[in-house]
Amino acid sequence: MPQVYSDVLEPNTDKITDRIAAIPKLQQQFEVHINFSPIVYHPGWLAEYDKLFKQLQGIDFKSECIFLTYNNVQHERNTDAVNALCWKPEIQEHKNSQYVDGNIRYQWQLKNEMICQFKELYQNYFSIKSIRYIF
Repeated sequence: MPQVYSDVLEPNTDKITDRIAAIPKLQQQFEVHINFSPIVYHPGWLAEYDKLFKQLQGIDFKSECIFLTYNNVQHERNTDAVNALCWKPEIQEHKNSQYVDGNIRYQWQLKNEMICQFKELYQNYFSIKSIRYIF
């Protein structure tokens, strides 16, 4: 995920640039996949992913792309900064789950539009065939 979101959602973890820098060494022994998860919709989100994709240019990888799913329990426990990124009920809808009640995800019409936008940006940098799945 873009560093601006990682700073909020993944505190005390390695910087995204450090993780990217480690990929070539890891690829000497492993097949490396990049998991774009959660993909967060926020003002300027595509510009943030554009910056991230520029950092990944020249690296061969497969990717998994998963848009944010959030829930009431997370909302109640998380900080205001996390909730400002993740809790947007005006553009989210309820998602039934066998694991946790109260899940919400982006409304399906908006999510379909965001998937198209994400893929359009992605293919400016990488083969669209490198996406294993996106939802």
